[in-house]
Amino acid sequence: MNTKKILFWALLLLCGSLILSCDSKKDPGAQSTKDAYADYILNYTKEEISPKTELNTRQLEILDKLKTMKRITRKQYADMFSISTPTAARDLKKLLNRKLLRARGPLGPGRWYELV
Repeated sequence: MNTKKILFWALLLLCGSLILSCDSKKDPGAQSTKDAYADYILNYTKEEISPKTELNTRQLEILDKLKTMKRITRKQYADMFSISTPTAARDLKKLLNRKLLRARGPLGPGRWYELV
């Protein structure tokens, strides 16, 4: 988990504890702010935190295209999106790290990528 995410979650937990403590002082029976906060957290974790979070449009598009193409090389990926080979390698590595793709074949130019 990167530093920004850790700071985000720490701040979110701090805000949540402040909201909950203010509610208990104001009206011990009040549930509205607590419920709203809990709903926000649940919806955020369901919708925003997923393996596809922080993927760029190329990566999302290739995941969709690989359903029909079955496999792609780094060169094909670079040509398809008119990007450099190093950029293609970074995009594919991110998908590998998130376990959305698997690499097959020899290292280097003969390597191809397919959906997990």
